Amino acid sequence: MLKKLLPALDFAHRNYKHLALFFVLVTGIFTYEKLKELNAPDFRVFYIAAKYALEDPTKIYSHSPDRFLYPPPAALFFTPFQVLPSWEWSKHVWYGVSLLIILWMARMHVAALLSTLILFRYFVINLRYGQVNILLLATMILCALALLRREKKDQLISGALLAFGGIIKLFPVLQIIDVLGRRRWLSLLSMTTSIVALAALPAFFWGWETTKELYLSYPSQLQSKGVPSYTHNQSFTALLFRLFSGESFHSFSVGMLNWTLFIIPKSSLQLFGTIIGALFSIGAWTCAFRRKLDLDFMSAASFSVLFMSHIVWKPYFIFLFIPLLQVLLHVLTKVPRRAAMLGIVSFVLIGPLSSSDIWGVSLSRTFDALSLHMFSALILFVLWCIYPKSDALSLPRNI
Repeated sequence: MLKKLLPALDFAHRNYKHLALFFVLVTGIFTYEKLKELNAPDFRVFYIAAKYALEDPTKIYSHSPDRFLYPPPAALFFTPFQVLPSWEWSKHVWYGVSLLIILWMARMHVAALLSTLILFRYFVINLRYGQVNILLLATMILCALALLRREKKDQLISGALLAFGGIIKLFPVLQIIDVLGRRRWLSLLSMTTSIVALAALPAFFWGWETTKELYLSYPSQLQSKGVPSYTHNQSFTALLFRLFSGESFHSFSVGMLNWTLFIIPKSSLQLFGTIIGALFSIGAWTCAFRRKLDLDFMSAASFSVLFMSHIVWKPYFIFLFIPLLQVLLHVLTKVPRRAAMLGIVSFVLIGPLSSSDIWGVSLSRTFDALSLHMFSALILFVLWCIYPKSDALSLPRNI
């Protein structure tokens, strides 16, 4: 089968940068109407938080249009959007920035373009809702690439990027294991200094008392989210809740369902979910430390984001970009193995293509309730553990 695809792959390899531009333009057109319909609700949370950061910071958490579940400095980072004439301007600028980031990632390599195409559905969800995950993924990639270089300025940059991403959302903090694994002590110093500086930044604008109050209220904001058991949550913990909590859960476009097999206390379910995720994450980091390939540490961090979280929305699966890229680099560069191709096809069918447009509403919602997207991530995890073999299978370090 792969031999039949060789002419197309050769064409893609020679023209992938132009194809990436075409892909992003089509993606932008395809998702624009939905962006207008939904009105970028996730980005609006940041936009309103930034508005209150300038006017009345005490309202950042209490007056959010949804729930602002991010550290206080994150509200300050989005204040530049308040300079724009209106919310409509801000929404469109954010949409454009997100598309440019996707273009940058897709133009890295022909395998990066293929990875973006395979994860198309997840990128589209991020664009429609105006989510911040695309920015975080770009920050993690830049940090990982900077860590590969030994120059002092790159180490300083990597630490600052890690701090910046982590102060918006906690996911990039996992890359500290990469810093420690590569013994980049200057990066560690840069990260520590940057986190202290960024964490203290709100006090210069709001005063110490208001800043202290907001920091103290931040953990309670996270806890208030709980463990959503409705079908959009693809985490291990959510699946355990659907099967063993004794409670009904909401399946979008279908209604309330109850799949209880027998009842286990919720605290135990959350512990079991964390243990399952931790075991897979430990496996990812063990593999990364054993092989020490260029992109392995970021892939391990990406898998840990999904495996360790008790809330995993579908947009989070764009963090599979790097591990999928590593597997595709292997398939494109080495003598292909049928099992690798079958594994990639299985990943695509179970995850990105398990859509209501393809399988129908009832069946796709059943797949969602089974956390099938997470199981597709497990398929990719197994492929990633088996196939990347050579340090040559990587991106140019000067990207």
